[in-house]
Amino acid sequence: MTEFPKPEVGEVIFYLCTFDGLRACAGLEENLGSGNDEMSQLFFAAHDVIAELRKNEESNGSRIE
Repeated sequence: MTEFPKPEVGEVIFYLCTFDGLRACAGLEENLGSGNDEMSQLFFAAHDVIAELRKNEESNGSRIE
């Protein structure tokens, strides 16, 4: 995998680095957020990570890009 296209509006794409190489999976944000998708737990965990990064950014006055 050498290309990482951005998701369409309302879509989420996860790019994962595994021991077997890079993998990708996609789902609709609505389904992921409602908990009705097999990848919903990953979706919620990613949001937790983003929230912690934002808190850290605010407390340090730095911006993560």
